Amino acid sequence: MRRPPAARRVLEVATASALDEDVLKEARRLARRGAVGALALEGGAFAVVTTPDGAQHAGWSVPTPTAWEAVEAGLLADAAAVRALLGPGPLEHAGGALEDVLADLVPEPSGWEPRCTCEEWLLPCPHALAVVLALADAVTRDGWTLLQLHGKDRDWVVAAEAARRARTLLADVDGAQPSTISGVTSTCVRRELAM
Repeated sequence: MRRPPAARRVLEVATASALDEDVLKEARRLARRGAVGALALEGGAFAVVTTPDGAQHAGWSVPTPTAWEAVEAGLLADAAAVRALLGPGPLEHAGGALEDVLADLVPEPSGWEPRCTCEEWLLPCPHALAVVLALADAVTRDGWTLLQLHGKDRDWVVAAEAARRARTLLADVDGAQPSTISGVTSTCVRRELAM
């Protein structure tokens, strides 16, 4: 399965963050063995990593993009992207501009903060790196994982698209002559949209 750009960027976080090649190899072994439990997303990626020595709670805090307006504009740029975002099922290999915007949702490696309950002094430890590898796999299967990582869901997309359409409607109404809109003024439209 071809990894989309966003999943490749998540993998780059793992390789750029690993301070030791042996730690990364151990993380890959843990991920391949299925030692990483279900990912908890929002504000980061966290999971329980089960090893022969016991269970460790590991994960990463991930900074939220500062310019959500740009992210929103990119996600809502074309109708095909919105249909893909709101369609049923996973958001697989969206293609085009949507794939680029999803890739932009992956912060630079320096912004990620690893955490783990293990007693390793070297962070990120294999458990934390295994969580990033599991996140890359989740992003490969479904691009929605990245939006969930930042606390966004389909409701957010619906609200953002509705707000964009309302702004477009208001701009059209403000620019139209009163006779062309059957006596409905922009003030009336604004009042109706505000309710």
